[in-house]
Amino acid sequence: MEIYVFSGHEIHTIVEETVKDSLIPITVKVRDVEVKTIYILKQGKKTVSKPKDTDHVQHYGHTVLQVGLLYMEFWDVIYRPDRDRLLDCLKYMMLMFKSHNSRSKYAFEILRLVCHQQASYSLRSAYQSIYGLFVKIRGKKDSHIPADLAMEHLVKRTKKMLKGLGPMNKDKNLLARSKAVAAMDNIADNFDSISDVKVRAGYHKERNSHTDELKMIYDLREVKPFVTHSGRFFSAHKNIMSPADSVNGLEFESWIDYHKVRLEFESGM
Repeated sequence: MEIYVFSGHEIHTIVEETVKDSLIPITVKVRDVEVKTIYILKQGKKTVSKPKDTDHVQHYGHTVLQVGLLYMEFWDVIYRPDRDRLLDCLKYMMLMFKSHNSRSKYAFEILRLVCHQQASYSLRSAYQSIYGLFVKIRGKKDSHIPADLAMEHLVKRTKKMLKGLGPMNKDKNLLARSKAVAAMDNIADNFDSISDVKVRAGYHKERNSHTDELKMIYDLREVKPFVTHSGRFFSAHKNIMSPADSVNGLEFESWIDYHKVRLEFESGM
């Protein structure tokens, strides 16, 4: 991880140069009458920081791994909810949103959530607010989905059921049918299992990715993105940088400190 994902980038090289000879004028008095100016030869050295050519191909490789692994980790947290892992993902996302837009509302909302989770809430409320974001739909441990997606599924099933009412879609009938959605789903599933009804899988066939993977491996061997070569870049994106590298650390800390004072008076509940 330290080598391929979060490797630091040196953007300057230190070069020591010799300053040209210079004459320093000094005014002196001779016998308290005459004023003369003499020149003293001075030769010195100074250290100069010069920018060096950056390997943007290597930066692009680090950025792809950072974003890709963050995406995979976030999806895994959704399927297997874990409060600590979710907060870690959100903190890095906050950094990415802040680097993309200094006034990002998404970064501010993540900061608010993190402050409430680690300061305002009690431990019980903090865990309830996190694990209440997910719904388990099967008996397996990795079968959670977001709560808003579960609500969308419920609305879809309710609309499908109410569509069969026809001209009897009165308020009383709509209320009675909508209350019985869960029970009617259980009855229908039980009937299908007893009748040995074959349920077709609801997914599309995927093309074999073996050929594409071989092309990617061949390109990676040719490019060697994690071997430093100064001055390299892709023509499509010459100056791409990692989100973590484009954030000013002092400004980011001052932004957090400023909003912490404001959020101190929010209960979050």
